[in-house]
Amino acid sequence: MGKICAFIGNKDIFLSNIEKDRLSKLIVSAISDYGVTTFYCGNYGKFDLICAAIIKSLKSSFDIRSVFVTPYIDKRYTDKELIKELYDDILYPGLEKTPLKYAIVERNKYMIDRADIVIAGVYKQYGNAYKFLNYARSKNKIILPL
Repeated sequence: MGKICAFIGNKDIFLSNIEKDRLSKLIVSAISDYGVTTFYCGNYGKFDLICAAIIKSLKSSFDIRSVFVTPYIDKRYTDKELIKELYDDILYPGLEKTPLKYAIVERNKYMIDRADIVIAGVYKQYGNAYKFLNYARSKNKIILPL
C-alpha cells in the first residue's frame, strides 16, 4: 500500500514560478523517493490549491490520488465544481462532535496523523500553519520544506 502525503502551508502564500517548480519537484520526490500514492489536501487557501493543481498535472505520469479532506459535511462546500475538478475523492474524518470553529484544526491534525510525509510551504513563524508544522515535527513525520 502506498504512503500518504499531507500539505501544510500558509493560505495567503504567493509562489513564484521558481517556487512552484520546486514544489512540483518535492511532490515528484514524495512519489518517487518515498512511495506516496495518496495526497491529502485541505483546499483552504492558495497553497492547497497550487498543490492540488500540481498533483492533477502529474496524474498522467504517476498512479496517484488526490483527496480533499473536508472539515464539514456541507453540500455547498463539497459540491463545488473546483472540488470535483481537482480531487479524486472527498474524505470526511467524522468531526460531528467537534465545534465548527475547531473543525479545520481537527481536520488538519487528522491529515497529519495519517500522513507519512508532509510537504510544508510555511513562511511565517507564527499562525496556524506554523503550529501544524510543529505538530508534524512532534509526530516525527518526514517533512519536505519548500
